[in-house]
Amino acid sequence: MPGADTAGTTGATTADGATSGATDGAAAGDAITALPGMTQPGDTVATTEADGGTGSSTLDLLIAGGPIVGVLGVLSVIATAIILLKIWHFLSAGLGNGRKLARAVDRAVREGPEAGRAALDGVTHPGTDVIRTVLDGRLHGVPEPALREEAERIGLERVESLRSHLRALELMGGIAPLLGLLGTVLGMITVFQTLETAGSAVDPSQLSGGIWEALLTTAVGLIVAIPCVVAHAWLDRRVERAAHVIEDSATRLFVSRDMIRQAGDGRRPAAIHGGGMAPDLRTARAAGPSA
Repeated sequence: MPGADTAGTTGATTADGATSGATDGAAAGDAITALPGMTQPGDTVATTEADGGTGSSTLDLLIAGGPIVGVLGVLSVIATAIILLKIWHFLSAGLGNGRKLARAVDRAVREGPEAGRAALDGVTHPGTDVIRTVLDGRLHGVPEPALREEAERIGLERVESLRSHLRALELMGGIAPLLGLLGTVLGMITVFQTLETAGSAVDPSQLSGGIWEALLTTAVGLIVAIPCVVAHAWLDRRVERAAHVIEDSATRLFVSRDMIRQAGDGRRPAAIHGGGMAPDLRTARAAGPSA
């Protein structure tokens, strides 16, 4: 019938228009979504996962190292604390004021104990107490042998205080690579046990993964040890320098008194050599740092 055919044709045309409209709308939506600078939901999720991947990968590395890496981490924290503590100790003790102490000693030699005592005011250095003790003893008439013994005792006490905790830092620098090597050996043992269990069906990816996890502990051990060794060498050198300044200052005071006394007796002054408390301080430096 003509009416039915017309109705069918009209319905088909309408359906095709709706389909075409839906297709065009979807294409327009895709075009809008794909415009440059617009973030898509999938991209946001991927970006978030990528941002958190760095922290998780670092944590995975530390976990893969096992308990040895944990021990090395504790050692690194302790070593950092010791280094910062010693830097603060040296700054507060005034290790950089060696020239000021030397000028005060020069004044004491030229002008006498009272002038030297006044020159020591405001000078912060481990050797200040040594020089002050000698000058005060001379002002009060204390015998020279007793002054030498007391100056030696105070000087050794100050040097020993400067060496505190350096032995522990040296020990950490020595055992950190050994702990790393121990972790590597234990990891390689685990790898070969896995190979033995797997037999002929060996997965190369598991083998390589086990090897790099084992080598990780050695790398961490070296990372901890190298700063410890460098810091210990620098700190120990500062202590040696301070001990030399104390030794030199005290020796100059005692030798100058001996030379003045010999000149007063009409004898030729003896040549200046390492007298006073120099031998004992040299022995203290050679003994190395204390714990």
